[in-house]
Amino acid sequence: MGFDMAVNIFTYGIGGNLPMVETHIMEHGLMYLEGQAIYMLDQCWYPVKKGDSIWMAPYCQQWATAMGQEPSVYIYYKNVNRFPTVI
Repeated sequence: MGFDMAVNIFTYGIGGNLPMVETHIMEHGLMYLEGQAIYMLDQCWYPVKKGDSIWMAPYCQQWATAMGQEPSVYIYYKNVNRFPTVI
């Protein structure tokens, strides 16, 4: 497979949030580009803002909601096509 990483930019309007608590089998991370939010990682809450970054371990529960007076924007990466059962 030609690629092993996905990169996306997510934008949440004021008060926007993930629709559910997520858990992924791969590690991943993000960096906030604009705005601020509250991020839940394994039942711990973290305020984040422009310039902050987060690394999430595999199977880490996560949820977030945008806060403040402007949209919350972050760049997100995760590894793909790296499973040991796929050759």
